[in-house]
Amino acid sequence: MDRYGNCVALTHSLGSGSGVITPGLGFIYNNSMCNFNPLPGTANSIAPGKSRTTGMAPTIIYRDGKPALVIGAPGGTKIISSVLQVILNILDFGMSPSEAVLAPRFDCQGDLIICQPRIPGYVRDEVARRHPVAASPNSHGGIGLVHVIALDGATGELAGGADAGAGGMALRV
Repeated sequence: MDRYGNCVALTHSLGSGSGVITPGLGFIYNNSMCNFNPLPGTANSIAPGKSRTTGMAPTIIYRDGKPALVIGAPGGTKIISSVLQVILNILDFGMSPSEAVLAPRFDCQGDLIICQPRIPGYVRDEVARRHPVAASPNSHGGIGLVHVIALDGATGELAGGADAGAGGMALRV
């Protein structure tokens, strides 16, 4: 995002590299076949002409017709829940972008809620009374690697935050 309000949100998420590189093209293919259900007859089964599901959720949130938040993350199927939690942390809980991405997160896709270990044990125990819970091995990262930039519409100030679980950073240039 620049001081004029020009911005872009993107998701750079390759999954795990397949190890296959087409000669002369210089890029590695991903392993996204893992996103299909290998069993026939389901909505996400492998079949000719089908595309895979995606969790990509690059997002720009506008306030009064101007960009206020630009947010994105790699993280496969955990992108959507990670991006949503950071948005809620900023919009509903008043956190700064840095506080919002550094706050502990959880992911729930089906039968198990995965929590970063920084979510207090008593909270996990209470949730576990109603739904299976497990702790992620990662205190940071592992549940989407969210990066966000916020633009204060009144002052024009930019503020950013980057998940500490990887090498990214929020940087003013």
